[in-house]
Amino acid sequence: EYLEEVARSYGFDGMLYVSNGTVATLAQLGIDAYAAYHWGATGYTYETNVGKNTEIAKEANETNGAVYVIPTISVGYNDFAWRSWKAPLMTLEDYEKCHEWVTGTYIPENAEKDTWQEKMVWLSTWNEYGEGTYMMPAEDLHGFGYLDVIRSKYTDLDENHTDIVPTEEQGERIQHLYPQYAR
Repeated sequence: EYLEEVARSYGFDGMLYVSNGTVATLAQLGIDAYAAYHWGATGYTYETNVGKNTEIAKEANETNGAVYVIPTISVGYNDFAWRSWKAPLMTLEDYEKCHEWVTGTYIPENAEKDTWQEKMVWLSTWNEYGEGTYMMPAEDLHGFGYLDVIRSKYTDLDENHTDIVPTEEQGERIQHLYPQYAR
């Protein structure tokens, strides 16, 4: 109640509470929506993304609409930085296919019409390099490809754009913004 009051005092309609966990527990806690952090080591596949979202949405149906499952698209779980073993990350073709499924199937079948639910997708995640799930532009990982897919599926922006990358000097500076032993 306090958070709702504070949000309204700033001119918002209220708060939207999102978590992960079992949807039955989230419903008991008054949580509005479920979103996944990622879908694990097989999260790089179209099948895992569709299957996990669908499975949890079915569980949420048992809460009589108390919890909405925000569709989560994960690029995989390549936690090489921590565990020294590589796992694949999603291809651009599968990434596009996942977002086509979200907009063409998941949202029409699960979201309440004319609500925030029709406008929400959870992207896992921007830069969790240690955790192994990241879509931030990277030279050896599709460049700006993941962002290009998002642009094409969720905006009407012109496809003509310029990707901006750090200058050599900026790149050098970035290399020293973390402990060198963890490099």
